[in-house]
Amino acid sequence: MQYSYSRIRCFRECPRAFRYEYIDKLKVPEFETIEAFMGSRVHEVLERFYGSILKGSEPHLDEVHGLYADLWDKHMSPAVVVNNETLSAGDYRSAGAKCLEEYYHSYKPFEKEKTIATELMVRIDLLGEGSYKFIGFIDRLDRNGGGIYEIHDYKTSRSLPSQKKKDGDEQLALYELGIRQNMDDVREVDLVWHYLRHNAEIRSKRTGKDIENLKGSLFSTIKRIEESVVDDDFPAYRTNLCAWCAYQEACRDGCRGNAGRQTSLKIYEKSDDKV
Repeated sequence: MQYSYSRIRCFRECPRAFRYEYIDKLKVPEFETIEAFMGSRVHEVLERFYGSILKGSEPHLDEVHGLYADLWDKHMSPAVVVNNETLSAGDYRSAGAKCLEEYYHSYKPFEKEKTIATELMVRIDLLGEGSYKFIGFIDRLDRNGGGIYEIHDYKTSRSLPSQKKKDGDEQLALYELGIRQNMDDVREVDLVWHYLRHNAEIRSKRTGKDIENLKGSLFSTIKRIEESVVDDDFPAYRTNLCAWCAYQEACRDGCRGNAGRQTSLKIYEKSDDKV
């Protein structure tokens, strides 16, 4: 099995959902929450924006707004679900446009960034011996000279986490491991999260000990997954996530006993399962 951080997170949140998603590959009705839809459109715009910068052209703000509007109209469909009764799709559209505008003004002029890739696929050999391989996608990778890299991640969530929480974040630390394995000149790596709704940036670094602890934590979860496969034991966890689970109709032990709105477990984080 090829792993990703999304798979690890899914198993930790609910082994039953992991089984439905990655082993049974259970078919469910196609839908997308408005939160995920808005986040995808903002990510697309930023990817194309920095792609233009890589080619030597910096788009104007009105071009950014125009691209966002075009992508929104192109991808909007009846499958996009708005669950918040107090907000409309138009409210989310405006929120995404505000995220992009505030980001643009905060970081202009953009020649300060030394971006070398957007939506970069990174392959990670967890233990360095070929047995446990991960794949992930980095929103943006910058190289600032002297072997200093920055891994950037865009978030459109309403909540702004604490510095302490991001200092313990595993996903970008896993991507750092991949960068160190695939780049020859890495000396330092900064992990950078852009919380766009708050126009806020959170930065963090990992020590060598932190990376070793990360390997141990992920390996421990992988062993639990392997044991679950052998024993065919994937218990359902009843939590508040049940209300957002795509498998409510199938799950008799968890979601169906605690069901709410039919949305998806993967709506708040951009999935790294693209292959």
